[in-house]
Amino acid sequence: MFRIVTSIAIWMLMALALTGPAKAASVFALKMTLASPGFLMVTPRVPEVRFSAPGAQKYCLALAIYHEARGEPLSGQHAVAITILNRVRSSAYPDTVCGVVYQNAHKRNRCQFSFACDRLSDFPKNTAAFARSMQVAEFTAKFDAGMDGATVSGTPLAMLRGMTHYHRHDVRPVWSKKLERLARVGDHVFFRSERVVSRYRPARVASISR
Repeated sequence: MFRIVTSIAIWMLMALALTGPAKAASVFALKMTLASPGFLMVTPRVPEVRFSAPGAQKYCLALAIYHEARGEPLSGQHAVAITILNRVRSSAYPDTVCGVVYQNAHKRNRCQFSFACDRLSDFPKNTAAFARSMQVAEFTAKFDAGMDGATVSGTPLAMLRGMTHYHRHDVRPVWSKKLERLARVGDHVFFRSERVVSRYRPARVASISR
């Protein structure tokens, strides 16, 4: 657990160094992006074609970070993001970020991420917080892309690659008893599913840049 939290803490320090000076500019750019026709909202009520728009995968990942972990430290936000990217890598889930985030979104309160199927608007109201979520999404995706050759069993990176599920620390879903507990990061407890990990594809099949 110490090693996995240490690895995520390194992410946090690097992210702060990379994003701090550009905060004002990124918030302004985000406002312009959100005002464009292509990013009015990503919800089940919006045609699926929106998910193929340029930048949609990054937008979906940022939405998940925003709704699931925006009030947490950067380490917790990164952990949520890496869990989603791990699912993208597995054939047990859809092969795009938007596909993973909005899987079963048509089933009210029975989807993978509750914000996606609660029938409430997913549009981010806190622009500054969403700008940070976009930065976390981009940074985590770059970090994730570099993990393929560094997943030796027992290393911190291997544990990060093992994150496939999480829940808030104050709930006890039935499925958590069946999975290997990895660590608590922020408000969430993270788990490894051997079924999901065993179906990892040999190389990344999706990029948030597309």
